[in-house]
Amino acid sequence: MGELLASMKRVTKKYGSIVAADIESFEVYEGKIYALIGSNGSGKTTMMKILSGLESCDSGVVELTYDNKTYMIHHETSLFQELRVYENMFMNDEPKIGIKKLGVVDWKKIRERTQHILHEYEIDIDIDTKVKYLSVASQKIIEIVVALAMESKIIIIDEPLALLDKNEIEIINRLIKKIKKRNITVIYISHRMDEILEIADHITVLNKGKIIQDDVKEKYDKGQLIKYMVGIKKRERYPKRNIRIGREMLRVENISTNVISDINFDVKEGEILGITGLRGSHKSSIGLALFGVMDYNGNIYIDGKKVKVNSTHQAVTNGICYIGDKNEGVFFDNSIYENITSANIKKVRALNRSSKKLITGHYVEMLNITPKDISVRLKYLSAGNKKKVMLSKWLFSNSKIFIFNKPTANIDTASKIDIYNIFMDLVSSGAAIIMITNDFDELIGMSDRILVMDQGKMVADIEGYDASEEKIMRYIASNNDR
Repeated sequence: MGELLASMKRVTKKYGSIVAADIESFEVYEGKIYALIGSNGSGKTTMMKILSGLESCDSGVVELTYDNKTYMIHHETSLFQELRVYENMFMNDEPKIGIKKLGVVDWKKIRERTQHILHEYEIDIDIDTKVKYLSVASQKIIEIVVALAMESKIIIIDEPLALLDKNEIEIINRLIKKIKKRNITVIYISHRMDEILEIADHITVLNKGKIIQDDVKEKYDKGQLIKYMVGIKKRERYPKRNIRIGREMLRVENISTNVISDINFDVKEGEILGITGLRGSHKSSIGLALFGVMDYNGNIYIDGKKVKVNSTHQAVTNGICYIGDKNEGVFFDNSIYENITSANIKKVRALNRSSKKLITGHYVEMLNITPKDISVRLKYLSAGNKKKVMLSKWLFSNSKIFIFNKPTANIDTASKIDIYNIFMDLVSSGAAIIMITNDFDELIGMSDRILVMDQGKMVADIEGYDASEEKIMRYIASNNDR
């Protein structure tokens, strides 16, 4: 075991009535890869913010050995999109590394240092490229490079693999392994069990702010980790369904935008229609067009009647709602109660305050939203619970066609199961769901039919029972060969 770099003892942190962290003991040693897992809201990010000095604790002791620098990379990028790669380096560390004298930045030295680090870790990214032109994976790599440039001994990466494809995940993981070989420690917050078990040396499981498991990787298997995260829940990951597919609810004919062309499909009452494709397939544009966010040509029919959807207001009026992957349409400084009741103003005005609170409480219980206190501001909720609040808002608005874009991105296994069971409740009650996702497991596990997109075109329509990842990729490959 290497040198002790950091420790936390009896550390607590509360946000109002929410206990975000209650850490009895946690130690970090050099040259290790630590995986931190737990349900959304379990305290992982709060714990790491305290360790990195971004948050103060209410009580307890956090100790760093010598002057070991801890750097935290958040899920949302902190890079300056309009600046070039090398211009993003050393933004907070110029005086220390001697590249700023008398207020003048030595850009030549910054370029040399940036190029040296990229070469050392065998990273092939042009340092003169503006960050906004880099892929999500390349931006994540550059954020890791920034941490290396600042000579950090502990690098904390929050959800490094979210929204990445398999090849990009392998690239990130190879980089993390190279970092470990240089005796730098990585703490890796993730929900991806397979990658955790492949890359981590040590796994720590949190629940309600407390560490409930803390041991070397070899002590765990995937089933055990899922059990620890899900707790006592025994439900199927992909719920069994026996739901009658009914009448046609939505049909699109020859829908085209500036990035998709001639899209045709229908979705029926009680049906889950999956839509997938690799990056650049523009699959998300289908949902945005149906929700009135993108201009389109072509025809949209709801319940057999031709409608025009030129705005989100028209979409909502026609019973269409959109739940995106970036928490669009929710207000982080407002309470759970205010967010849930924000979609249907006419309905809200007809209810008194006590009735609205009663209805909000009903959705909080139905969707298993934590915390149960409906006065808590949304910004204090985990990613999974924010997603559930967004869904509650549209349930309150009496929507009947639900478009989900990456419905379970960045949320834990327990919350995913909650979302999947909510899907079943929705289609059982007669709703139709369009699920746009990169996750082939949930796509195949949840969909009645699957549309495959590539380069803005629909290249396959597959029955759910006949779907496989191999078959989907074969359709995409065939389209690329044309």
